[in-house]
Amino acid sequence: SAVFIGPEELEFRHPDMITNVLRGLNGLCLFQVSGDSHKVIVMSSRSMSLTPNQGCPNCPMAIVIDGMQQYPLGNSPVFIDELLHASEVTAVEVYARGGNMPISLQVNDTKCGVVAFWTGSRR
Repeated sequence: SAVFIGPEELEFRHPDMITNVLRGLNGLCLFQVSGDSHKVIVMSSRSMSLTPNQGCPNCPMAIVIDGMQQYPLGNSPVFIDELLHASEVTAVEVYARGGNMPISLQVNDTKCGVVAFWTGSRR
């Protein structure tokens, strides 16, 4: 019930931004804020609480980088493209539901699911 994107798939896709790797995956929705391509929020598409006129559920997924949960600054959500460049990412794991992830990825807020990024060399 999880999606894993490994080094080979990342090399094949040559993404310019890491959120472009996530586009089209089941269980999540990408919401672009204010027309800025680097300000994309990763939301769970499993949530039933839709934001008005946007069609994207209001349920931000937890973002984990190398096992550490990333927290929003102030009222701003976590924008993964501002934290990571696509070339830094070795693998991605997407758990659209909080209950089906490994214990090692259990973070503070998993009700909307988790997207875990692993960094390092792809070779």
